[in-house]
Amino acid sequence: MASKIVVYTVKEKILLANLIDKHKLVENKKPDAATVQMKQHKWEKIASEYNSQGDITMQRTSAQLKKLWNNLKQRKRKISTEEKYTRLVTKGGPPLEIKTDPVMEAVDGCGTKRRCDKHVPMGQYSCLYARE
Repeated sequence: MASKIVVYTVKEKILLANLIDKHKLVENKKPDAATVQMKQHKWEKIASEYNSQGDITMQRTSAQLKKLWNNLKQRKRKISTEEKYTRLVTKGGPPLEIKTDPVMEAVDGCGTKRRCDKHVPMGQYSCLYARE
């Protein structure tokens, strides 16, 4: 029996991070009804923009994209914790090698003090620190 699950590509994950960065309201923590309704509307808009792209493998719902985004954020938190731990383990010695992942760079750039550079073509990855 064939699996129905289609794995997201790196480009699709970066596309989602860029869309999240564009629609910052989805990261708002306010629990009031108006904000929740606006967030749901934004997720529908993100799903619409995501599905309108020509290089995606499969149409996704807003719930699927929201689940992917939560999983990516959780994975980023885990990686950040591991990086902090490796810095503590070295106790000032030479740093251990940390692998770079373009998806995690894009996730890190969205919703924080960093932002994803939208002027970079999809095949190249770049995140810049936002100037405040």
